[in-house]
Amino acid sequence: MKYILSIIFFVNAASAVIIEPRLYGKWEYVGFQYQGNYYHTNPNLHVVFNFESEDRLRLSWTRDDDQSHCARLAEYKISDDVLYQKVIWLDPENSFGCSSDPDMVLGQVSETQFSTSENVLNLYLSLNGEQLIYILNRL
Repeated sequence: MKYILSIIFFVNAASAVIIEPRLYGKWEYVGFQYQGNYYHTNPNLHVVFNFESEDRLRLSWTRDDDQSHCARLAEYKISDDVLYQKVIWLDPENSFGCSSDPDMVLGQVSETQFSTSENVLNLYLSLNGEQLIYILNRL
């Protein structure tokens, strides 16, 4: 009986942490789709989403043309293909304009529908009442 209870405890403890292996690792923004058209990213802009663990997501970007840099860390969770995030840290070295981006505000909470296929991550957003899809490739 003690052995059975130990197994049940182990299984319950292991299932308490939901791991989302589809998202682990680094993803680079490569373009977006809007109103049925695909647009490549600006070649001077480098955006990376790094799912560092089962609950930490680092977002950072740099621009080659003006050397600007923005980075933040968020707690995240996944439920029914929705990515929930809360910004918990901002890089003190962020460029001045970073604070104008809602993704770079301490405490900011967001939820984003997503899908994955092969090595592609799509983030579904809304722009002017229409769907905007950010497209990222796994690094």
